[in-house]
Amino acid sequence: MPANRPLSRALLAAAVASLALVALPGCQTQPRAVAHVGDRIVTEAQFQAAAATIADRIFLPADSAKAVLLDNLEQRELLLVAARNNPALPDSYMTRRRKEIEDEALWRALLAQLTPATVGVSDAEVKQLYLWRQQSTHCQLILTTEPTAAGAARAAVDAGEDFSAVANRFDVTSTLPPGGDLGFIEAGALVDPLDRIVRETPVGAIAGPIETPGQGWFIVKIVARQPHEQASFDTMEKQLRGMLEQRKQRIALSAQYASLRNQYNIVSDPQGLNVLYQRLNAMRAQQQLGVAPDIAPPGAQERATVIGRWDGGAPHRGALTIGEAIDDLNNGRASGLNPARLDAYDEWVKNIILQRVAIIEARRRHLNEEPKTAEHIKQAIEEVQLQAVLQTEVRQRAEPNDAEIYEVYERNAPAFAQLKSVNVQYMTLPESALAVRAAEQAARSGTLKDAVMLSSASFSVKEEVLHFPTTDPFWQMLQPALTQQRVGGMIGPVQLADGWRIVQLIARDAPIPAFANLTPEQQNGIKQQSLELASERRLKAFTDSLRTVVPVIVDRKRFKRIVWPGPNVIPLNPGAMGQPGS
Repeated sequence: MPANRPLSRALLAAAVASLALVALPGCQTQPRAVAHVGDRIVTEAQFQAAAATIADRIFLPADSAKAVLLDNLEQRELLLVAARNNPALPDSYMTRRRKEIEDEALWRALLAQLTPATVGVSDAEVKQLYLWRQQSTHCQLILTTEPTAAGAARAAVDAGEDFSAVANRFDVTSTLPPGGDLGFIEAGALVDPLDRIVRETPVGAIAGPIETPGQGWFIVKIVARQPHEQASFDTMEKQLRGMLEQRKQRIALSAQYASLRNQYNIVSDPQGLNVLYQRLNAMRAQQQLGVAPDIAPPGAQERATVIGRWDGGAPHRGALTIGEAIDDLNNGRASGLNPARLDAYDEWVKNIILQRVAIIEARRRHLNEEPKTAEHIKQAIEEVQLQAVLQTEVRQRAEPNDAEIYEVYERNAPAFAQLKSVNVQYMTLPESALAVRAAEQAARSGTLKDAVMLSSASFSVKEEVLHFPTTDPFWQMLQPALTQQRVGGMIGPVQLADGWRIVQLIARDAPIPAFANLTPEQQNGIKQQSLELASERRLKAFTDSLRTVVPVIVDRKRFKRIVWPGPNVIPLNPGAMGQPGS
């Protein structure tokens, strides 16, 4: 592979993703630059992180691999320079995308801060969990989001109503399987205290309502228990310890979120919820009737209707409106709502508000100023800019030429072979083991006939010239294998009604049609694949033009000192590595 050929997109994406893990300008220590691209730099730390990510997938000598990667990282920086004034990225779009990226990064940063990094798990806890998991429990659950509904559900069950029907009726979040039936589960599968209740409640009994922080109120029915086989304790210990650690982390995180919810006094507005319910349920009803909803989008007044509020003290107060909730639904940022259930809206709205509150709290804690979070935001925004300039300047302008189309055609030509005839030898044996041994003997002897003659076997070998297309179901089934198998190769054993058949391909007539004779679908597929080559060519031409106006300066001494982390193993066919899509 030439040193200046771009990496495959998958490898380059992996390399670029690793850049967010290293320190960049703005840190206290001055970064050591390997290359300056205009006013941007590729640091030594960036290069090493990218190299470590992809080194085991580039089979080139170290110097060539380093040159390929540096060229690609220079291309990335040149594209980002070009993206600054890209008309495909209007300010309004970038403002919206920046906010979405920042919100996502801040939410994740707060999540990481609220989750304890380490939790204590004793050897005794691990051993006890192992003993508890020696049996499994078949249980059903009813889940409600507030205690009043939980009481009503328990009353319905106590009055004799079918447990499954009650579970379906009260599952407003659509969290549980039908009838609330979890099947057989082992200890540790559920959060506490639910896990303990399932483990300790007698078969046939019903327990609850039980509050599980951050989850809701549960009613539990124990259907049956049975022994559960598991591996030895030594084998399971590490896995069980990890389960207990994750459980404790989830419990701690749920408690933190519950505290956050209380701290910001999150409440829903019943009147606003009813307006939202009327709109969404009417749309759902029309969809169920198989007609396109003809309800007009909410007007300004309806969009401004408040459906929930939060109050964390000035200036951390706010309200959620119908317009914002519908936007979240349409953009995939809010899920889990059953629009037919009015009682589902309260918890759903509170969860949407909690997402907003989490962003507010993250800023309140200045997590946006943390170097790791700030760098993650910067990299994500740059990725948006990078993809936009690739789309407008590379992909949309890439047109494959004849040479590129022919290169892809040659690469895929064997798949287009049209089987006309084959010369085969085959035999049918009563047992698969005999068929396997016969095939092995044939591989050593040359042909099936030679193998039978050498072994003095009492089985006969048939030789036949087959023409395609054929009406014989057996040979129809083997047509793909006969098209692709090497001449002299074996196929089978294949089971038949009277035994096991092995087939040896002796000769084949399977011409490959010229590109012009391929079907329109096949030609289009080749042209689509050749767009990758055209895009590489266009990318190089575009970045080469940028190099004429954007200075690129490489610190050759520093670059030479970088040690490539790869194994420096050259495969038998190095030209196949680094190809598009590899």
